[in-house]
Amino acid sequence: MGVINDIATRLDTTDLATARTNALTVFGLMVGTLQLARALTDRDLSNQLLAHGTQTALKPLDDATSSTTRT
Repeated sequence: MGVINDIATRLDTTDLATARTNALTVFGLMVGTLQLARALTDRDLSNQLLAHGTQTALKPLDDATSSTTRT
């Protein structure tokens, strides 16, 4: 849960319960993406999945950082 709490504090420090749920969702996305990419036999498809999964997982963190710098 340490990693989840680290992610949660980067998402939203005002609503930690919601941020923790969102962090678990992001973490689950990362784990699932990695597992699926490892199961694929097509290396190019695996690499594409990893790249897109990384972008998707980082988006909430980027959005949280952007909203923090705007306020």
